[in-house]
Amino acid sequence: PSLGDLGTGHEPQAAWLIRAIDGRSSENIVQNDFVIRNKLILVMGMQRSGTTALLYALGQDPALHIENESPEGPIYDNYRLRPEPEIRSILWGFRRRVVLKPVVEVEYRELEEVLEEFRSYQPKVAWIYRDPVNVWSSAKRTFSLPPDEFDAWLAKWVNGNASALRAIRGSMGDKIGVVRYEDLINHRPVFDELCRFL
Repeated sequence: PSLGDLGTGHEPQAAWLIRAIDGRSSENIVQNDFVIRNKLILVMGMQRSGTTALLYALGQDPALHIENESPEGPIYDNYRLRPEPEIRSILWGFRRRVVLKPVVEVEYRELEEVLEEFRSYQPKVAWIYRDPVNVWSSAKRTFSLPPDEFDAWLAKWVNGNASALRAIRGSMGDKIGVVRYEDLINHRPVFDELCRFL
């Protein structure tokens, strides 16, 4: 199956991926109440790469609580994560394991810095990447971008994914799982393996 263009948060095409959480493929994500309050999942990647579809698919697991990016709220400020001390009580207040989607963070700082800030939460990252031509095509349609914006979007794609590669080589590289968008939506075992990693 092909889910088509994902990422707006309202796509009926995402039905297969959302149905993929069935209580078995994600059984290793959460083991007990202790880890629920002690571990964090970050869904990351460049915009228009399928991060929203993945976030909502994971959110079908009743053991997980998702917090999508937002322009303003208790966890996000202008789509960026608020500093850890400001959101500590919120994160620890959830009875379920928390999944965040701070995709714009890598436009401002290294992925490794994000992981370091939340080290005490034993974070795991699901990094999804997509062919840059398809990313641009999706962004152009979604945001009505003119052709002369292509170079800027390509630079963001290169810089963001390079940040992920640098983090993989760092001290917390084993906390990052990388999945290709096309593999994720076309091959169910890829999704299952990602759940086991998280």
